Amino acid sequence: MEVEHGINHRALLFVTPESYMDAKLSESLIVDAVYKNSSRPLSPSLSATGLRTNDLKFRALGVFPQLRTAEEFLLNSRFVRDDSETILSIQEYFRDSSMVMLSEADNALASPSAIQIPQSPEITMSLKNALKGRRSTRIFTGDVSSLDTVAALLRCGSGKSGQVEYELTEGCHCELNLRTAASAGGLYPVDCLLVALKVDGLDRGVYGYNPGEDCLDPHYAITDAVLASVSVPDNVIAISQASCLIILVARFWKSMRKYGPRGIRFIFQEAGAISQNIHLTAVALGLGTTDNASFYDDELDEALGFDGLHSSAIHMIVVGSPS
Repeated sequence: MEVEHGINHRALLFVTPESYMDAKLSESLIVDAVYKNSSRPLSPSLSATGLRTNDLKFRALGVFPQLRTAEEFLLNSRFVRDDSETILSIQEYFRDSSMVMLSEADNALASPSAIQIPQSPEITMSLKNALKGRRSTRIFTGDVSSLDTVAALLRCGSGKSGQVEYELTEGCHCELNLRTAASAGGLYPVDCLLVALKVDGLDRGVYGYNPGEDCLDPHYAITDAVLASVSVPDNVIAISQASCLIILVARFWKSMRKYGPRGIRFIFQEAGAISQNIHLTAVALGLGTTDNASFYDDELDEALGFDGLHSSAIHMIVVGSPS
C-alpha cells in the first residue's frame, strides 16, 4: 500500500526504550503506533469502497477535492474580518428591546404541575479535590438517589446564580439572569432534562429543569422510549442500575440568530461547561457519573418530542451510586 509520510498530527515520535519498557509495551507495538500516527494511506478508490471507516476517511483527507459535511461546518463557522452581516446581527442584541427580551427570556413560568425541588445539601469539598476525584463511573449499585442531591446537580449544572442590572438608554433598567455555566451572549440555549429512574420523591419519568423558577416541569416523554434510544450495552454503562439521566437539549437558533453558524460552536462549549459542573458536583456529593454519547439521535429526539433541527438532544450524563 502506498503511504505518504510526514503527517504528524500529535507527537508520538519521541519514544525511548525506557518509556515502552516502563509501560510494559512491546517495541513492535510502539513502532506500529508511531507509524500509524505519522503516515496515511493513499486511497484513490475510496469513493468506490463499500465500507469506509472514519479512520480511513480521515487518513484520506486531501485525496479528493470535495468537502464532507463536518469540514464544511468548520469552514462556514469561521469568523472573518469585515463580516458585516454577523457584526450587524450581534449589534442588534445591544438595543434596548433586545436587552429586555433577554431579561424576560429566562423567566419562563412554571407549569401548574411543576414540582418544587428541595434545598440542596451543602457542598464542602474543595474544587482541587473535586477535580482530582473526577472519574467516569460506568457501573452503579442500583441504589436510589435522593431528590436533594439530584437537585444539586441541576442547580450547579445550569442553575440561576444571580442577576445583573443593565441600564437602558431611556434611563430605566432591566435585570439579566446569570447561571452557573457561561453562555455566549447570555442566551442560554441549552436546557437540562432529567430522566428520573430511581430518584426518591419523583415518579419514574422525564422532567424539564426550570432555572428561573428552580423547579421541575413534568415532560410528556415516555421513559421507556428514551431508554430504548440508548445504544450502549448495559455491560459497558450500567444504565439499568443508574438513578437518573441528565439530557442536555440545544435550541440552536437561540444562538444562531445572533452568531450564525458559529453559534453552534458556542452551544457545544456551553454544554461542556454544564457537563463538567455536574460531574464535579457529583464527586463532591459521592455520586458517580459518566458522559454518554451512545444514543440514536433521531430516536431520542422523537421520544422527547423534538424535531432534531430547531431543538435536539446533544448530550447525556448518566448518574448513580458508584459500585
